Amino acid sequence: MTDHPTRRRVLVLLGASATAGLAGCPGDVLDSVGGDGGESGGDGENGEDGDGGGGGTDGSDGGASDGTGTGTVATTVDGEGGNDAVQIPTSTPTAGSSDTDTSAGTVGGSGGNDWTDLPPLDVPDDPVDGDADVCEPLLNEGYTRYDGSGSPFVATFEHPGGEVGSVVATATTGEDHSLTVRLQVDGEPFDTFPTMDLAGRTELTPAERGDLDGLEAVGTIDYAGETLPVVRAEAGSNGDDGATLYTDYPYFVVGIPHEGSEGKRYHRYDFRATVQFSDVLETGVCRATWEGVAKRMVASLEPNHNTTIGSEEPR
Repeated sequence: MTDHPTRRRVLVLLGASATAGLAGCPGDVLDSVGGDGGESGGDGENGEDGDGGGGGTDGSDGGASDGTGTGTVATTVDGEGGNDAVQIPTSTPTAGSSDTDTSAGTVGGSGGNDWTDLPPLDVPDDPVDGDADVCEPLLNEGYTRYDGSGSPFVATFEHPGGEVGSVVATATTGEDHSLTVRLQVDGEPFDTFPTMDLAGRTELTPAERGDLDGLEAVGTIDYAGETLPVVRAEAGSNGDDGATLYTDYPYFVVGIPHEGSEGKRYHRYDFRATVQFSDVLETGVCRATWEGVAKRMVASLEPNHNTTIGSEEPR
C-alpha cells in the first residue's frame, strides 16, 4: 500500500501503530466471531436467508456460507473488486432476559416514559470537530437508500454511498437480518452493521426505551404515526445483552413498528460499527462522525412495503 500524506495524517492523529484486523490478511473472509469468541462451524448453507441468497447491490452472487457456534447463516458477497467480504455480526436481541421484560411501559409513556418530552433526534449536517479530515466524507457524501424489496427489513434506510460506502454482504440468522455496509476511511474499511430483530415484540423492550445501564434515549423520530425513542448505547460493556459483537463504538437502537396479520410488533434495529477489518485504523477513529452517520441512518427509516416478514405468534 502506497503511503501518502493523508494516511500519515490519520496515523498521527490516532497516535497509532498499525493494528491487525480480525480478518487476518486483506484477502481473507472472517469465518466466525462468536459472542464469546466462539469457533466457526455448523452446517450453514448459502441461500437460506430471507432475500434469496443475499446478492450484493452491485448484482454479484452470494459467496460461501458458514455456520457458527451461535447458528449464524452468513451470506458473504464480494464487493466491487477491492471489497473483501465480511461476515455479518451475530446478535441476540430476542434472547436476553432484560429484552423480554416489557413491564416498564410502551410508546407514548403509558408506563411513565413520555417520549414526546424528548426533542427530535439531532442529526448533524456539518463535519464533526476533532475528527480527521478524512472522516468528513462519511457524513457529507451522497447517501443512497437501501432497496429492501424482498428482504425481511420492515423499514429501509439511507447509508453513505458513492465512493465512500457500499453494501458488501447480507445475512439472516435464526433471529436477525443484517447488512455489512462498508465505508471507506482513507481507503481503509470502516464497517457498519444495520441489523433487525426478525421476531419483534408487542411492546418496546427496555433496550429500545433506553432503560438499561449504559443506554439512554437521546431523541425521537416520527415513524408511521408514532413518536419513537432513539437510544444511544455506550461502547463496550453495558446493560444490553442484545448486542454482543462490534460494540467498540457507540451504537444506536430503535424499535420500529410493523403491522401484520397478528397485529403490531416492534422490531429492534441496531446500527453498529467496527474497524476490526482494517490493518491500519485503530478503534476510535471517526468516532464522533460515526455517531452522526448512525443518526442520519436512523432518521431516514421508512416503511418497507415489500418486506418478507410474515405473521408470527406474539411471544
